[in-house]
Amino acid sequence: MRHDRSRMRPTQQWANRMLVVLAVIAVTGTMAASASASIAAPTAQTTSELTRQERADLPAGARKVTRAGLVHGTIAAQVGDIVLAATVLHGSQTTARFIDNNGPGGQAVRLRYQRAIEEDTSNQVRGYWRFRLVYGPNDTTWSTYHEGEILRVHRWDDPPNQADGCLDPPNHCTWSTNPSGCRGPGPTCDYYIRTSLYRPKGDAPDWWLTEFYLYEVWHPNNNNWWRLTQSGCNTYWAQGLWWKVGGGTSVPDGCPYLVGV
Repeated sequence: MRHDRSRMRPTQQWANRMLVVLAVIAVTGTMAASASASIAAPTAQTTSELTRQERADLPAGARKVTRAGLVHGTIAAQVGDIVLAATVLHGSQTTARFIDNNGPGGQAVRLRYQRAIEEDTSNQVRGYWRFRLVYGPNDTTWSTYHEGEILRVHRWDDPPNQADGCLDPPNHCTWSTNPSGCRGPGPTCDYYIRTSLYRPKGDAPDWWLTEFYLYEVWHPNNNNWWRLTQSGCNTYWAQGLWWKVGGGTSVPDGCPYLVGV
């Protein structure tokens, strides 16, 4: 790869991340190739495999892919992807972060947030984030205010391929948007969905990553804003997953990817 490490993260962290991603490429490359070669028929999808939490965390009408195939004849979806009407969420993952025990009646308060790469029927992808403040053992939604500063996506494409060297300095193949917020004095929000602009998906073996900067949620009982941080990273960037065009995801190693802002 032709990365200029002098302009990126500390060498050891970058090396660790690339070892993880390269290992996943080695494992998933064959899987993705065989899966994409076999994808022709429509996917099998169902709502019955969604857990109670997934039903709460996902928009109404979401379905889980149970057999790889095409969604709307154009979107290649793998088992575990989430179908949202005319789009598909790839590499979707939800995390629950404990905040405190000062919810209604002294119950535990958590932030549940989902991130994914969303693909439409025009061969385009974008970053997808959904946040929900909850309390109690059943994760009851707690309507409140949300805000964020930056939502961004990275595209990584090493040669030989369509966009050789994409993600190398100075053209980082990194795009950022202002996600705006749900903030008073207007009505509170049960959930907070924010997406970036669509970009051409590219070809295999492209990888995509989405991140969110300085997300805050208003704690109704504490009367203050709580910020989402990446544990041990000394940063307010919250990280998603690398998703590979054609199938496959990779959990990023360590702290958020800091090339381009």
